Amino acid sequence: MENELQRSVSESKTALWDEDEDDKIKFCQRYQREEAKIQAWVNLQDAKAEAQSRKLEVKIQKMRSNLEETLMKRMDTVHRRAEEWRATARQQHAEQLKRAAETARKLTNRRGYLVSGRSSCGCLPCNSSSSCH
Repeated sequence: MENELQRSVSESKTALWDEDEDDKIKFCQRYQREEAKIQAWVNLQDAKAEAQSRKLEVKIQKMRSNLEETLMKRMDTVHRRAEEWRATARQQHAEQLKRAAETARKLTNRRGYLVSGRSSCGCLPCNSSSSCH
């Protein structure tokens, strides 16, 4: 009977040990499933963040392109306006020279002064070259 009792105790310990091992395996498997779910969620969040980053990069590039185009148009307008002002200034300068030459010719004819044939308004372009137009 004592042998049977020892065997029964031994078998129950083995059974408990087996149940304990089964529980440990179940806990490990449950932990692995949870870890896999967490990793899948992290991967999904990474993919979402990457997609949002690419979307923002495209948006920024479009904004940069639009701003560059606007600035180019503005600078074209600035250069065109500056050229118009230069043309107007050249025309006014030529007219002033013409009037000055006409006035000098009239004074020469009236008073008999000797005036050089070269007209100059005193500006740097007129003084540095033979003629400023």
